[in-house]
Amino acid sequence: MFIVAAFFMTRDLLILTGVLKGPVLQKFEKYGDQEDFYYVLPSLIMWIGWFCITSSFWLASFLPSVTPLIFFGGMFLVAAGGLHYYRDTLHHTLVYFPRWQYDIISRTKRQERRRLAYMWLHLPPRLRLIYNGNHRAFREWADFVILATFH
Repeated sequence: MFIVAAFFMTRDLLILTGVLKGPVLQKFEKYGDQEDFYYVLPSLIMWIGWFCITSSFWLASFLPSVTPLIFFGGMFLVAAGGLHYYRDTLHHTLVYFPRWQYDIISRTKRQERRRLAYMWLHLPPRLRLIYNGNHRAFREWADFVILATFH
């Protein structure tokens, strides 16, 4: 469980910093009445909590007391549950992370975001890696895709 928590915590940190854009863009693909945005903070806080709890079992052989680490892990899990439960009321606060997602949401319409998501799927994996690492190049690519959606 420690390795799983470390993996997903690292993944969520990469999403939050904008280095991994695929999971956020996949949320833009869906059709329907209400658009669902990617909320990285509840997931990140939950995995930090699980990381604290599982690492406390590993550190128990080295440290005399790991109770504070378990307590903080439990508090992180409670906070993640609260963020997930109240996600509709915190919608305007949580949509700011990652920052590039807020930038795209603020300057595009839903159809353009859907087009971005589908065009992202058609990119070769090597080009996705380049756009994940270079925010300026991703923004230029997104601008070209948005320009292509005008009728």
